[in-house]
Amino acid sequence: MVKGKGGRLMRERIMLATIDEMNERGSKFTMDDLAYRLGVSKRTIYENFSSKGDLIGAVINLFIEKIEEKDNEIINDKSLSSIEKLKRFALVIRDELKYINERTIYEAERYFPKHWKKIDRWMQERATIQKEVIKEGIEKGEIRDINPDILIKMLNEAKNWILDHKFLQEQKISMFDAAGSFFDIILFGVAKK
Repeated sequence: MVKGKGGRLMRERIMLATIDEMNERGSKFTMDDLAYRLGVSKRTIYENFSSKGDLIGAVINLFIEKIEEKDNEIINDKSLSSIEKLKRFALVIRDELKYINERTIYEAERYFPKHWKKIDRWMQERATIQKEVIKEGIEKGEIRDINPDILIKMLNEAKNWILDHKFLQEQKISMFDAAGSFFDIILFGVAKK
């Protein structure tokens, strides 16, 4: 594995190009396709990642790390209310999803189940953090006295239909727009004020 700043930059370039390949060709992209896109040899890719599975895992880790970094900024921002924190948590996911098309996520879940389980575990950990924000909001009087577990369950279940490729196609709505609408409804309800 290549180390140092140049090595990190190459790894990041490879991971970003992998997202582009998956968005274009789905999970059936080859390392040859990736090497061609990057203008490097396959050897360069294999010096940085031992296999396609290793590469997909690294892309997922990058996605999670970027969201965790933004989540930590939200959690540590004392100027935000609990509602604003929950809204920003939703926007972080929505904003990161805009770089990945529905097919890519569907195929990652289907063809890379080991890596998908990591995403599921991470989502559960993120839900625990959100639950603490909800409890804090209830204590401060910013959120009605609701059962945080039910809200977290709703948020977790929502990811299933937000990632439902068939539903999104039938409704002619992007995953990005579906996520935004869902969180807006959950946080602010459907009644006119």
